[in-house]
Amino acid sequence: MKGVKILIIDASAEIRGRLAANLMRQKVVESVKEADTIRSALERMKGSEFNLVVVDIHLPDGNGVDLISKIRENQKSAVVIIITQHPYEWLRKKCLKAGADYFFDNPGEIHKINEVIDALAAETLAPDRRN
Repeated sequence: MKGVKILIIDASAEIRGRLAANLMRQKVVESVKEADTIRSALERMKGSEFNLVVVDIHLPDGNGVDLISKIRENQKSAVVIIITQHPYEWLRKKCLKAGADYFFDNPGEIHKINEVIDALAAETLAPDRRN
């Protein structure tokens, strides 16, 4: 693997910027692209391969749960992480059932994205390690 390619989908430019800057500090990250809506995310995914897609629940033109199936269609092997400031158990279950690999509280668990990236880079991400 050359490096981990990441797409961050979040309505907040501030959150996208901070997260992208943090992730780019990792040596194994090749690129970080950003999108602020479902529409712009779908455009970014056309003709691109991402190893990791980070999605916020609340987007201006829909919600992240609905976007998961579209990500799965376009990025079949990508790991999908949902980030939210509303870490309700019912929402976690809904996201995981829709096809997300991880569900992290933002900001409480956002650091766990780095662990996922390390696992991707080492090509050791096994299904039983996903939560």
